[in-house]
Amino acid sequence: MLLALAVAGTIRALGPSFVSDVIAEPWDRLDGAAWLRPGLDGSKVTMPTRPLSNAESSIPQDVLLAQVTRVAEFSVSTNASRLRGEPIPAEQDGVPRILVVGDSVAFGWGVEDDESWPVALERHLRAKGLPVQVINASMPGTTSATMLLYCERVGPSHQADLVIWSRRPQENEPPPFDTYMERILACREALDLPMLLMLPPVGSFHWLHPHWQQESRRLRQRADQAGLPMLELTEVFDAAAQNSGYSLRSFGDEIQLVNNATGEVRGAWPPAMRVDAMEHPNPPRGIPGPQQQPTYDADAPAGPSPTPQPGPLPPEFYELLEQDHSIVESLFVDDGHANPAGNELTASEVAKLIEPMLTAL
Repeated sequence: MLLALAVAGTIRALGPSFVSDVIAEPWDRLDGAAWLRPGLDGSKVTMPTRPLSNAESSIPQDVLLAQVTRVAEFSVSTNASRLRGEPIPAEQDGVPRILVVGDSVAFGWGVEDDESWPVALERHLRAKGLPVQVINASMPGTTSATMLLYCERVGPSHQADLVIWSRRPQENEPPPFDTYMERILACREALDLPMLLMLPPVGSFHWLHPHWQQESRRLRQRADQAGLPMLELTEVFDAAAQNSGYSLRSFGDEIQLVNNATGEVRGAWPPAMRVDAMEHPNPPRGIPGPQQQPTYDADAPAGPSPTPQPGPLPPEFYELLEQDHSIVESLFVDDGHANPAGNELTASEVAKLIEPMLTAL
């Protein structure tokens, strides 16, 4: 909710001194969908550097942001093409172009212009002796439908050689994510380019998205069927954060907030439960014992599942975040957007898959 407000209007935190500039506006080329305004020069965005509870997301913004003490500010500059960062350089012979079409994670929500992973990707590839240009066509809060429109109506003008689709499925799209995958493949067809599907990482603080493993398995099978390379980053981030920061884990009948470096449990609460619409949900991180391994069934009917899933985290969790600002999830600025180190990790992993694709070009 805060993300949408920050890009479509203004938000205030801790009084009138914290004001976010308007960085987006409707764009007729995308049927009036919100996209970045052109010509921004260091526009400021203020954000909470913490996950928000359902209750916090529903109260008036002036009340909410007067209560949030963990805030940060970052700046956004855009070029005449309505893309974040410097103007797109002129095409050069022998220098392939990579077009990144994504949402707030690829945009670099919470970090400076030169700290997003597409910028880092260009650095990583150039360091390997691969001169490339990476064009970041990402918009915070955008949908897969708008991303497809961008591919069809704007993407061809960039004269790219390879495209990266960076977004997870929308949670209200039913399994087996037919609409989502259809849009990805339609983007590939519209641009007629090799494509990589990149699934951004899901942080453990994103407690209401426990089904990322199922999501990843289903999409990988669909991607394999379509000859589409895919990268899932959640496991990569989990492995990199084993000895730093904090994580939420489920042990038996408790949700535990754990210091990954020391093993100290900073808080433990009984889980609330809800019923999730996923057909074959996965337990959240940390549940001991065998996990349910769903199989992909393209003909499985969509519909609610009777299997209980994690419910909202207790207010005490969010109170603890307010009391101790050192409680952060390693590699994230909130519950789903990477910090500069996380974006460097993302760029490194993407570069491993992109390098042979560039060589093939």
